[in-house]
Amino acid sequence: MGSIIDRYFSASVSVREAIKTLRTNLQFVSSDNSVKSVMITSAFPNEAKTTTCIYLALSLAEAGKRVLLLDCDLRRPMMAEYMNVPRKTGLVDYISGTCRLSDIIVPTKCENLFFVDSGPKISNSVEILASAAFESMLDELREEFDCIIIDTPPLGSFIEAAVIASIADGTLLVIEHGKVEAKVAKSIVEQLKKAHAHILGVVFSNINTKTDSYYGNYGQYSYYDYNHAKKKTKGHRRRRRKS
Repeated sequence: MGSIIDRYFSASVSVREAIKTLRTNLQFVSSDNSVKSVMITSAFPNEAKTTTCIYLALSLAEAGKRVLLLDCDLRRPMMAEYMNVPRKTGLVDYISGTCRLSDIIVPTKCENLFFVDSGPKISNSVEILASAAFESMLDELREEFDCIIIDTPPLGSFIEAAVIASIADGTLLVIEHGKVEAKVAKSIVEQLKKAHAHILGVVFSNINTKTDSYYGNYGQYSYYDYNHAKKKTKGHRRRRRKS
């Protein structure tokens, strides 16, 4: 079976265009280079979170950006398997002090795209990701790469995403269309707010274009600009007070 990189390059036009739209929105909010590290999480497992990470990273690499995929899902790391990359040393090894940062950065078969695996499974994943060593590592990677895409465990099940959101430059929330109740999605957003996350937007995945005409032009993905929506809401409220 081919890797997810092969799947990306053979994906339908609608999927490629949807990911390109997501890339364009991300580049728009980071036009001043203030958003280099983007954490991606979801409410629950199996909402296409990791696929979204990889597809977005591939699209950014296609656009000429030097991109790093960072697997911070220490509980259920899947990126190496998805990309058919052998699992060797990774994030945990570096934070533990057993290797150099350059030892864990692996080039992929896609130009401009690099990968850091999670490393061996551990029981203290929260402590690793909340450590000063991890934050320092992220600072070093910001100097070397144009964009860092960070995969994390789903926030509806584990706390690690909130920990990383507090130090990442931006956060994207992947929600499977029709699967996650609105109140659950709102609770995830509230957790991110408490972590002082810079929420960039919501990516709706697995949209059925045959049954939902509203998303018909977007293929399997759609993007909701969280910050733009907040500004519009505030603007409407101001106008109501003046009338």
